[in-house]
Amino acid sequence: MKKSLSIIFTSLLLLTFAFVSCEKEDLGTATIYGVVSDKVTGEPVKSADVELLPVGIKTRTGTDGHYEFNNLKAGNYQICINLTNYQDVQSQIELGIGQSLRRDVSMELLPPALRVVNDARQDISELNYGTAKTDVSRSFNLFNDGAETLKWKITYTADWIKSVSIKEGVLEPSKTEAIIVIIDRSVLTEEQNITTLHITSNNGSKQLTLKVGDFPEVEEPSDNNPSNVGDLPTFNFNAAKYYVYPDAGAMDWDNAMAYCDKVNFAGYDDWYLPTRKELSAMFENKTAIGGFTTSGSSKNDYYWSSNEYDNPLSAYYKRFNQYGAEGYIGKEEILRVRCVRKES
Repeated sequence: MKKSLSIIFTSLLLLTFAFVSCEKEDLGTATIYGVVSDKVTGEPVKSADVELLPVGIKTRTGTDGHYEFNNLKAGNYQICINLTNYQDVQSQIELGIGQSLRRDVSMELLPPALRVVNDARQDISELNYGTAKTDVSRSFNLFNDGAETLKWKITYTADWIKSVSIKEGVLEPSKTEAIIVIIDRSVLTEEQNITTLHITSNNGSKQLTLKVGDFPEVEEPSDNNPSNVGDLPTFNFNAAKYYVYPDAGAMDWDNAMAYCDKVNFAGYDDWYLPTRKELSAMFENKTAIGGFTTSGSSKNDYYWSSNEYDNPLSAYYKRFNQYGAEGYIGKEEILRVRCVRKES
């Protein structure tokens, strides 16, 4: 009897051991990994802080945006990702025993905290001083629309800006700084009536255009100029004949494009600002065409082309001095203009 009971007890122990051994033990071999990228550009986001909750493990993304957590047990987790200037991201994860789970995350860049506003806190991009000789002062405000302190600075190049009340400073969140800009009309010329204030900070940059006086309006040539298109100077390029409109003076690129587009002379309204290649052909024929400014200071012999540079803030020009150098420059600069018409 005792022998039978011993056999039964031993069998139960073996059965219990077999049952327990069938259960898969969680040894903490699971992994969560992925890539953090910019939502708009798709480029990897480096140096983002990634925290795994509730265990509180932290890591940081590499230059390739990669992050990884190893030796995890099964369960429910949350990854929290944050980086300055980006919207925080959270993602819930259910992880199985021994599972290797990839969770890619995209982050959205926050709008710049620096804003240029008027007294009603409306965004502005231009200050216009009008034409009155006594009108020399304008103001605007810098506003910190973010959650962190801004360090900002204002730079400019125009010699007719007499003073800027504050050129650099620190701006706390939700605070506003009033800036007064005074100009000196005595050193202002018709060819230099527009410039740009460049405002930079540790969270966003802005440009503020300053305009003084009226811009040139398109007019018919005076009595001293040709009265019909056939009397205008011409040049040939790529087997086509081009007519050249009289010098329109100097202006910024946007006004140059608009000026040529508005020309309606001798029944023709298809005038335009020449391309880089057309402008080079004009330079080769500048003596025959005539009417170009070929020397002087302050970009007086620079002529606009219609071609923009790789960024939307600059466009190409060509100098009409003896060398004919070309390059690109900010669209706010004041350069000379000759419109053309291609005979079809």
